[in-house]
Amino acid sequence: MFLSKFIYKLFTTFLQVTIYLCVFLMPMRASDVIYASGSVAKPGDLETAIALNNMGALLVRQGQYASAEGSLRKAYAVLEKTDAANSVNAASVLSNLALSIHKQGCYKEAEPLYELAETLVKRWDGESSIEYAKVLTNSALLAYEMGNYASAVKQSQQALDVESKLQLAENSIRARTMNNLALTLTELGRFSEAEALFLQVLPLQKVDHSDSGAGLAEVLNNLAVLDRKIGWLDASREYSLQALRIVTSSLG
Repeated sequence: MFLSKFIYKLFTTFLQVTIYLCVFLMPMRASDVIYASGSVAKPGDLETAIALNNMGALLVRQGQYASAEGSLRKAYAVLEKTDAANSVNAASVLSNLALSIHKQGCYKEAEPLYELAETLVKRWDGESSIEYAKVLTNSALLAYEMGNYASAVKQSQQALDVESKLQLAENSIRARTMNNLALTLTELGRFSEAEALFLQVLPLQKVDHSDSGAGLAEVLNNLAVLDRKIGWLDASREYSLQALRIVTSSLG
């Protein structure tokens, strides 16, 4: 009888140790972190949040904005349980989340997220970092799409100043900033300034093959719209045809 009890106790102890090892020493999955009860941070939380943020950023680039939003909301939920909730990691997640929401047309929801991301980036990375330039550029595009042209111009010019300090003369981020500023200037009727910027962006987009020519086609379309506003219809038609050829080619 005593031996049976001893064996039973030994077995249950072994089972408890096995469960402990499985739970605490196996690699943590994102679902384990996100849906675990309680709000105490666990080992691997920060790494999980970073992985979810990277996935969200990739989905944004692929145009899968709703899926990106889901991944990024999970990333931020994880960060809220760690000491990284008020850090440059959180700023990156918030910036990407704002962009994913912004691209779905939810402007009012995206705006405060950009503002919070900008505050965190300034605090942790300073005002001369590439992350700060990215937040300003995306926020400027949001302001443009909301019709806040003065704010859009100011933020785009701030971003360009940062990019100049970082010597990003031939960078895709700088090209996007210049394109956004040119769009805003077009709406303000400052056509000659807008045209000069679009023409500077063209060669940058021609060497950037990361988006299968989508950026180049966008700039050509923007030039077509600008020239149509000015009244240069032949030039506008030519830019439109060039953009159409690029899009058709990318579709195979």
